[in-house]
Parts: sequence; structure tokens; C-alpha cells
Amino acid sequence: MMQLWRMITSQSLVACGMVLFVILLVELSVFSISAYSHELRPAIVDFSSTDKVRYELDLKFNLESWLAKIDNNHSETSHSPNATRYNRMRGLTGGQLEQLLTPKIPELEQSIVLVFDGNKHFPKFVSSDIPPVGDIDLTRDTVVRFTGVIPAGVTNLVWRYQLGASVFRIAGVGDIKTGQKQEKIAVYVNAGEESQPIVIAAPIKSDFTTSLVSYISTGFNHIIPKGLDHILFVVGLFLLSSHWSPLFWQVSAFTLAHTLTLGLAMTGKISLPANIVEPLIAASIVYIAIENLFMNKLSFWRPVIVFLFGLLHGLGFAGVLTEFGLGSGSILAGLIGFNIGVELGQLSVIAGCYALVGIWFGRKIWYHERVTVPGSLLIGIVGSWWFFQRVMAA
Repeated sequence: MMQLWRMITSQSLVACGMVLFVILLVELSVFSISAYSHELRPAIVDFSSTDKVRYELDLKFNLESWLAKIDNNHSETSHSPNATRYNRMRGLTGGQLEQLLTPKIPELEQSIVLVFDGNKHFPKFVSSDIPPVGDIDLTRDTVVRFTGVIPAGVTNLVWRYQLGASVFRIAGVGDIKTGQKQEKIAVYVNAGEESQPIVIAAPIKSDFTTSLVSYISTGFNHIIPKGLDHILFVVGLFLLSSHWSPLFWQVSAFTLAHTLTLGLAMTGKISLPANIVEPLIAASIVYIAIENLFMNKLSFWRPVIVFLFGLLHGLGFAGVLTEFGLGSGSILAGLIGFNIGVELGQLSVIAGCYALVGIWFGRKIWYHERVTVPGSLLIGIVGSWWFFQRVMAA
């Protein structure tokens, strides 16, 4: 009786692991193919001053997602119950969106907080620049401009943005006493959190450790939960074989490759347009999925192929950091931190796959037939749909 109970319990755990893994893949697939789904990216904020008395602040963000009340707890617009309203707003003209924005300007002003030497300051709205209706498969970024006065004798500035994650970029303030120019820095700040104090009464020097930690979070978030294409690629690597040796060689090749291109792209050595990179990333997912269908062990060429695809994914990662506009004082910390975060995200995906599937089915003789084949088919379908979408949008 005890032996029978153990067998039933074991089979139940195995079944639960398989069900959870299938549910995870299905949810990723559904979220991935939703119409007009856009990643909720951090707002880009530029703070500058030319006369050391008044400042200008430009907020670049997804206006439609804010008007549709899609909060920052969602990684994609399609995940929100207000996705239909958002999709409708994507078709509105700039003038129509301006009419919706006008009565909400006081609310927007209150969501932006500048703390000068411990004293809160809310900037005042100046104007907005809303692009015309374009390709609704692409995010439309609106720039809203604000202004305010820098208090006399101020030494420190702290930034807080209530509506979501943000990249706060500061340049051109200069030493308030001598007028000496500062180097440009970019600081990643999570929704509702405060940046570390930025000294503005002397040339700005970025804190390496603070920048490093903040960009580790950025890199991790770019994989989990926002990097569905990178997640599916890593799951595809896992599905070939759940044994650690094949995974090690594939992940090592992928890591080396995307680290290389990420560094080269961020230092301006290489560049490739997103409308070329993104379809090729989708194609890499399809290739890995198809190869999984006809292979049940690691071939000598697989790490080479994964390395080449890793070069593409690195260019995709570089697109994120390029948009952030890292200054010379924070580029090294940003590169290292972002890359560490990406690796932690990938390892988390692999650990999750191993806990749900590998530990239970990894050594079963039917692993390829019952796990690799259906999982790879699903990944291949999603990757093919992405490829079609991205080619059409290019």
C-alpha cells in the first residue's frame, strides 16, 4: 500500500509539472500574438539648464497607455484589461489625443517630482509633441515638455516618477557657482522610487556602484517579464536536452555572443537597424524550434549556430540601452549591470524549466517525443508569427 501511494504521488507530481510547463508556454504564446501589443518601456526624461536659473524637462513616454490607465504592473499593453481602449487610442490623431491630455495635465504634473535639497518641486507643463498616426504595430512616443526654477544655492537633486519606470538623463546644468559643465549621466529608476541624490553644485560624477545595481534590475526586467522572444529562445535551448552539459555549451555560446555585440554596439563600433534585427531574432527562434524536432542530442554545430544567433540578440539588447542614452560616466556600469541582469534572467528561465520539466522528465526515454516535440512546435508557431509581424512592420 505504501509503495502504491508513493507511485501515485510521484505520478501526480510529474503530471503537475508537465501541466504547469504547458500552461506557461501557452500563456507566453497568447500574450505574444495579441494584436497591437506593446512593451511598456521606461519613460525617457531629459533634464537640462542653460542659464543655471531655469530648467527644462522633456518627458518621452507612451501617452496612450497612460490615458488608457494601463498601470506599470503590466509588462505588455495586451496584458491589461484596458487593452481594447488602448488599441482604440492608437488610431486617434495628435489633435484628438491633445484634447484628452489637456484636462489631465495637472495630474501629469503631480506625477513628476523633483526634490531640490529635500524640498519637493513639481514642474509646470509647457507643451506637448504628439506624433501623427503611423503604424499602429509600433509604439507612438509622445514628448511632453515642462519647466521650472532651480532654487538658489541648491546642491542636490533627487528624481521620482510615479507613473512607471524611467531613465533620468541630466546634462548641461553645470556648476551653479562656476558654470562648469557636467558630464551627461543616465539613471534608471523604478516606478515610484527615488533616484540617489545627484550633486548639481559641482560637476556631476556618476556613482559606479549605484548605476551598476540599477542596470542589473533593468537587464533582468528586459528578460523577465518583458523579453518574451528571448525567453522562448532560451526555452528552446533547454528543450533540446535538459542535461546540464548541452545547456552549458549552448548558454555559454549565447552569453559570449550577446555580450560581444552589446559592448560593440554601445561603443558605436557596430550598428544594425531594428527593422532588420527584430525579424532575424524571430527567425532564430523558429530555427531552434525546427532543429529541436529532428535532433535529440547536442550536435557539434549547435553551439556555433547559437553563437551566431546570440550576436543578433545582443544587438536587440543594445537597442534598449541605446534608447536610454547612457552618458560617458555611466556607460561601463550600464553595460556590466545590464549584462548581469540579462544573465540572471536567463538563468531564472532555465531554472524554472528545470524545476517544472527537467527534474521530472529529463531522463525519460520519451522526453524528446512528449516534451521536446510539442514544446518546440508551439515555440516555432509563435516565432513564425513574430517573424511575419516584424517583416510586415519593417
